[in-house]
Amino acid sequence: AGVDISVDGGATWSAASAATTWSRSLNTTLLPDGLLTLLVRASDIASNTGVETLLLNVDNAPPRAFISPDCPLPGASGWCRGPVAVSLSASDSGSGIASLTYTHDDKAVTINGSAARFVAGQGGTHTVTAYATDALGHRSPVESAVVRVDGAVNSPVAVAYVPGRNAGYYVARAGGFARRADKRRTYVVQP
Repeated sequence: AGVDISVDGGATWSAASAATTWSRSLNTTLLPDGLLTLLVRASDIASNTGVETLLLNVDNAPPRAFISPDCPLPGASGWCRGPVAVSLSASDSGSGIASLTYTHDDKAVTINGSAARFVAGQGGTHTVTAYATDALGHRSPVESAVVRVDGAVNSPVAVAYVPGRNAGYYVARAGGFARRADKRRTYVVQP
């Protein structure tokens, strides 16, 4: 009589220990991530044998976070001439993403999901960091990016396209120029 466990589809078995209630520890950090089929085989004194199949989701690897700034008008030395859309995303091959946390100029935001987007519009240097947490609580390493915006805008917004209008029309609809804006470098980005 006894209980044996297999983690390789029954090719090899290892015995569980005890007299009436069996247990076996399993170090999942030695196993690859993904769905694992665990077989448990029990036999009694009369040599009757039964096998149960248990599915175990192994998730040892932490998730990953990504920061992708989109500079539509690159300037000199890594600066962007105007607002920069920053996309954040996360991935996890195991249990899935539970949340994504990012900071933009020391303001922390946490979302329940794997993607976020914001616009860095004010002139200057902006530090962006991000990390992801998976459904089991594993946290990714912190990713970091520096976004440099040349000039300034009040509040970057989307304005509906109207045929025949010039840049001044769109700037006015977006809230006008900020005090430090370089008005000689006005542009409109069309979709």
